[in-house]
Amino acid sequence: MSKTELARKLAEMTRSMEKARAARNAKAKKIYHQTSPASWEALKKVLNYVEPSLEEKGR
Repeated sequence: MSKTELARKLAEMTRSMEKARAARNAKAKKIYHQTSPASWEALKKVLNYVEPSLEEKGR
């Protein structure tokens, strides 16, 4: 395989990975926005999820 063919293959793989990532991100945002705030809070409570404070985020 020549360097040109290898570069084309790598570029093609990169594009397909970027498309897949964009599709996953779009689905995640869609699901999050469809969830009611009360249900979201209930889910966080069940999972014992606590959002980090601003000081922790800044570290």
